[in-house]
Amino acid sequence: KAAYFYITKIHTMKINSLWQRIRNSREDENDILPAPHVEGQLHRNLKERHMTMIALGGTIGTGLFLASGQALASSGPAGVLVSYVIVSIMVYFVMTSLGELATHLPISGSFNTYGSRFVDEAFGFALSYNYYFSWVVTIAGELGTEAVGIAAGESANPRRDVPRAMNQVIWRIILFFIGTIIVMGLIIRYDDPRLSNIHGVQSVAVSPFTLVFLSAGWTPAVHIMNAVILTTVLSAGNSGLYLCTRILWTLAMEGKAPQIFCRLTKGGIPIWCLALTTVLATIFFGLSFIGNQIVYQWLVNLSGVMGFIAWFGIALSHWRFRRAYIAQGYALEDLPYKALFYPFGPIFASILIFVAVFGQGYTAFTTHPFNFNSFLSAYISIPVFLILFGIYKFVKKTRFVPLREIDLMTGSLREREEQQKVHPYIVVAADRAPTDIDL
Repeated sequence: KAAYFYITKIHTMKINSLWQRIRNSREDENDILPAPHVEGQLHRNLKERHMTMIALGGTIGTGLFLASGQALASSGPAGVLVSYVIVSIMVYFVMTSLGELATHLPISGSFNTYGSRFVDEAFGFALSYNYYFSWVVTIAGELGTEAVGIAAGESANPRRDVPRAMNQVIWRIILFFIGTIIVMGLIIRYDDPRLSNIHGVQSVAVSPFTLVFLSAGWTPAVHIMNAVILTTVLSAGNSGLYLCTRILWTLAMEGKAPQIFCRLTKGGIPIWCLALTTVLATIFFGLSFIGNQIVYQWLVNLSGVMGFIAWFGIALSHWRFRRAYIAQGYALEDLPYKALFYPFGPIFASILIFVAVFGQGYTAFTTHPFNFNSFLSAYISIPVFLILFGIYKFVKKTRFVPLREIDLMTGSLREREEQQKVHPYIVVAADRAPTDIDL
């Protein structure tokens, strides 16, 4: 019963807080100069309430409702708590790095574009396709917290909205993940037979949330959790489609994908990107019904490591950005958002990412004989990323961008605000420099 009241209370508090923030954001929106539409560019009309909902949806998914039970069964309460704490620390440093980048340079494509601008064109190319594939495979599984950075390119007020969304991530992680895991560990036994898979499929009937409610004597819990998980899947799927379409559109705008994907509707939606992503996601989802899910499981394992590669790309881009910012003589006080603990944050996050990546397939080394299939499914995404990087670098003859040559200002928030001071109704597209036509 204590667990039931705890979970009910934190959800009520979060809903009340979210509703208050939505009301406040609506009152403040009158202070923002409306941004006219730029032909051929995404609309900059996301308000704080949109950013807040994207950030909230980015932290909650089927991983919390279902996979947490499997983690509890395999690692025990102490092991799963330590794991969640470590990943929470990693996410915090990655998100603060992304917050600094996305607030200074709120452009479509976010950290995928940062990889091209701050590291190497080939690195950004490989990172973009790597990240696109990782989400198109598991588009309704669970959205990454880094989605806020991609949405920043369409924010109406990045200086205010992006930092607020970023700063809330760590508290949501503590509240929903760490707090929930502590309660589960106190109530549910790790050797509870109901936590085991049913015929190899993780069922809602064995969700740890369901077991908590059943322990409190609430028998309709299974039906309620069905509705809750269906809602999270639909929400994650909707956000995943948004995320993938923006990445593919940015690739097309940069000349790294067919130009047909540059086309937008009158509402600013990359319609052909949405169509392709929907088709691919449907095909990959259909693979889960073929055979014994072996092919689909390989794809899921492949996408898991790709997500960590994307986080490493964020940390590396931030490290390079801050060094270039100082090398070019800019003052740190001018940054609208500064990541705490730099340079420790991105460096430590990178170390944790490498540990997590190489720990993905540790079971291949502990079994006798050596499990080559497990090893390959866990690490195949690394050579795929390196192959994409190598091919683009060889064909385009790219180079690592020297710190003093990194373009820090094109599409930046500072450039946008300076242009609006001179011409209040001008919008400088995030993906290009201002031209005489703009002026």
